[in-house]
Amino acid sequence: MIAQKLRILGLSTVMALGVAACASTDTKEATSASETMQTQTKMSVKVPALYEVHHDGRIYFFYDKALYQSFLKTGHTAYMVARIGAGPKGETLKFALTGEDKKKRSGIPSIDLIEGTVAPAQPFYGEMRMEGRIYVFSTLEDMNSVR
Repeated sequence: MIAQKLRILGLSTVMALGVAACASTDTKEATSASETMQTQTKMSVKVPALYEVHHDGRIYFFYDKALYQSFLKTGHTAYMVARIGAGPKGETLKFALTGEDKKKRSGIPSIDLIEGTVAPAQPFYGEMRMEGRIYVFSTLEDMNSVR
């Protein structure tokens, strides 16, 4: 009788472990599929324009033209993400955020474009204000080279 109870207990333990292993594998596969889909979606998103202003040891990036034009008039924006010392010469990089972007931690077009997780659209428009001049680019590669 005790031997029979031990067999039942052992069998139920093995079954429980098997179910847990299957559930664990399914979760990993689902997470992996979700991550792959997000990566494909990010790479399929194209950013048509990037505006850049070099000022006081900082580089400001904008993907939204209205926000960029507002910055040129006022010299500031309400929301920004800063990356201190991340510029090519140790400048602080500041990424302007729209009202919709302010709560995001990822999926911000200007950041994704600079980090290379999204591709520039074709045709691409890049505008850089640096050293009292305005430079205009048709490729992100040329813009990165000048920066």
